[in-house]
Amino acid sequence: MFKKFKNIAVIGSQWGDEGKGKIVDLLSKDADYVVRFQGGDNAGHTVSINGVRVAFHSVPSGIIHENTINVLGNGVVLNPSRLLKEISYLKQHSLMRGKLRISERAHVITTHHIELDRRSPISNKIGTTGHGIGYAYVDKVGRRGIRVIDLLEQGKDEDIKRLEEYICDTSALLQEGLEENKKILFEGAQGTMLDIDFGTYPFVTSSTTTVGGLFSGAGVRVRDLFVLGVAKGYVTRVGNGPLPTELKDELGKLLRRRGNEFGATTGRPRRCGWLDLVALKYAASVNGLDGLALLKLDVLSGFEEVKVAVAYKVDDERIMRFPSSIKILERVNPEYKVFPGWGDIRGIDSYEALPKEVKDYIEFVEDFTKVKVILIGNGPNRKDIIYKPT
Repeated sequence: MFKKFKNIAVIGSQWGDEGKGKIVDLLSKDADYVVRFQGGDNAGHTVSINGVRVAFHSVPSGIIHENTINVLGNGVVLNPSRLLKEISYLKQHSLMRGKLRISERAHVITTHHIELDRRSPISNKIGTTGHGIGYAYVDKVGRRGIRVIDLLEQGKDEDIKRLEEYICDTSALLQEGLEENKKILFEGAQGTMLDIDFGTYPFVTSSTTTVGGLFSGAGVRVRDLFVLGVAKGYVTRVGNGPLPTELKDELGKLLRRRGNEFGATTGRPRRCGWLDLVALKYAASVNGLDGLALLKLDVLSGFEEVKVAVAYKVDDERIMRFPSSIKILERVNPEYKVFPGWGDIRGIDSYEALPKEVKDYIEFVEDFTKVKVILIGNGPNRKDIIYKPT
């Protein structure tokens, strides 16, 4: 893709856990920079490397490629001790191959933030990871936060001292890269439906997970940018909050087992449901998506029928847009379009070779969202990606 576009943003288009790590891994081998621009170690990107699942929490998953510079931008909140443990793990497993750079403007998560998160009734209501992410952002916005540069100048924090070799002005670093016509890959965390402004508020994360967070969280104005949305062929959600197409029966449990839908950071089981095209079309609009990666279609193999939500019904009203009101979202009944199921698609390496049922499903998603699907996931491994001709 970098042959066509100098800079690519990979954005979650559902409730997180869409498979962004796999797409970033695929694209980062050709990138000069891989940039995380928001969130904290509550995000978990999982990549299957030689059959082994590796979870990245703070470090961009492009770190496994030797020629990449991996950046934690100023929009990220940082837990120094957890980051050091992640770096140690990656080094022990010979996965720390690229360079790591940390913004001196990034805000630091303290033990105070973690304690507040774990004791807070709001955190319990929402279902946070308990890692102090939200409270670090609260102090940042309240102008009470502590930045990496502040601790570095004080010279008292041992964890920050150990990270000093990685710390720099990442905004200036990325601006130099843009001026030198380098290829930059921006790695979003969580998903659009968890965005602080556009998600299912208040059941959201504390940062801007849409493409808008890129500019403030990385500190650069990117003019040549391809926005790639990532979605699964079904939906999942961790924690509380509305999930209109959730399957609370044995079918939902089957999806969870087949898709191995357990949180990379917490291990919590994910709630599962049919693909929600009302929500996906909304995410496409909010982010101005240029293309879609539609992953884990192999998980749907073997179902007698496969459904997608095309509208919501509330009382006697049919709704085609994604509501802002949580009260409405909690009452909606999805209206589904039903597709015939398909057999095993693992091992197929071209779009033309996919069963007609799969292609009909993909093309309906394109028609509904008005966004072309360009990448298709048909298995858990790095190589299980099909490029769709456009």
